[in-house]
Amino acid sequence: MVPRTNLTDADQGWASEDFWTFDDRLVVLLNYDIEGRFLGADQAPKITPYLKARRLALTLGLDFNEFVAKTEPCNRRLGDVLIDD
Repeated sequence: MVPRTNLTDADQGWASEDFWTFDDRLVVLLNYDIEGRFLGADQAPKITPYLKARRLALTLGLDFNEFVAKTEPCNRRLGDVLIDD
């Protein structure tokens, strides 16, 4: 989990994309409509920016339990699901 408070303005680009990496050789971009419904996936034409984003996310991210412990209940959301204590 990467808390939004850990992100700088420069991080907003990569943090707003949903993607998966496979064996550092393939990146798949996940596409959603405005309401969050999955539309499909596309292979990324270049993988380097996504590998860099993954490294940044791992550096800025928190273990899930640490995230829950440090985040106010009203600010904890996973998609549209509020995490209750």
